[in-house]
Amino acid sequence: MKRIDELLRSVSLSLELGRGLRRQQVLDRWESVVGPGLSKLSTPDGFEGFQLRVAVIHPAALMELKMRREEILERLNAMAGETIFREIRILAPGRRRG
Repeated sequence: MKRIDELLRSVSLSLELGRGLRRQQVLDRWESVVGPGLSKLSTPDGFEGFQLRVAVIHPAALMELKMRREEILERLNAMAGETIFREIRILAPGRRRG
């Protein structure tokens, strides 16, 4: 028989794996979230915890993402059916995670 802490760890890991899969599935639909124009100038660059990193290749995309940040978060979370992101970190042109 498994101990309670082992079961909780197993359930927690399962939930996190499921959330990671939902995050990736939603990010694969980036163009439908932000539109074709903005999707050509930006791309999801990864995530950590509830923070999504988005790289942009043009300053105008950076500004548009900043202005639409809340809308984009709402759309991403609605597509997933749960809160998968709470924050978007926008990486300026030429700056990718290292």
